[in-house]
Amino acid sequence: MDTVQVYIEQIGLDQSKIDEKYAGLITFLKESNPNVKILAAGSFWGNDSADEVTSKYSKFVFLKKLSIDQTYKATGLFDNYGVSEPPSDSGMKAIAEFIWNSLLFM
Repeated sequence: MDTVQVYIEQIGLDQSKIDEKYAGLITFLKESNPNVKILAAGSFWGNDSADEVTSKYSKFVFLKKLSIDQTYKATGLFDNYGVSEPPSDSGMKAIAEFIWNSLLFM
């Protein structure tokens, strides 16, 4: 493979092992292809410790800034707060565009 896109979500992530595990993943990917291009995408809501580690080892797309724009959330579409905070259709489109544009310039 020439390019790998990695997305690390914050749910269930052991913060104390992020650096070790992510470095291991990058090492594993580069063992079979030292020239592989790796793009990591952060969480829509942001995870500062995970973002810091993944941006240290690979090209990185910060998605956290998208969550500031309420039009990118499903706010108002659902009564449950937890369901209305994830990205809306326009939020998912914005995420895809951020990632796609980053891949184009690798």
